[in-house]
Amino acid sequence: MPAVKINHDKLTDPNAAQKPPKREPVAPGVYVALIMAAPVGVTKGAPPLNKMSVEFQVLHDEKNNAHEAGRRVFQDYILEKDPAKTDLNAQRRWELRMLLDACGVAYTDDGFNTDHLLTKTVKITVRHRNGTQVDEDGKLPVFTNVVKVDTTEEIKDEDLV
Repeated sequence: MPAVKINHDKLTDPNAAQKPPKREPVAPGVYVALIMAAPVGVTKGAPPLNKMSVEFQVLHDEKNNAHEAGRRVFQDYILEKDPAKTDLNAQRRWELRMLLDACGVAYTDDGFNTDHLLTKTVKITVRHRNGTQVDEDGKLPVFTNVVKVDTTEEIKDEDLV
């Protein structure tokens, strides 16, 4: 592997390994977004559950304004049942199914190929939620959540059955 040249201020400084900088949340609204990545990992909770972290890149809002263009929104999708929180299992399954249907990705009860999500353009509805632990500024952090994923295809009224 070739050597890589960097141009950061003191990368070896111990402070460089501490907290990441704060990321301002994307404003609530409906956006057209491109799916950039969908890596699979595990949650931090107990028990750890398999999840897929989808990275959406905002292209424009539903009125074609580009004020949030280029911003990234990340949303986790849980891929298995949680024995500790059985009341959330149906909700999580519905969220995953909504994403797959909006992207037109083929799936079975056994699974799907995450590569088929990449570069799909979808319409996402973004909302905010507050964290539960106060940050160093004494405030509750605000997180961006994707609460709905839909297709970007428009359906004419005459095509509805």
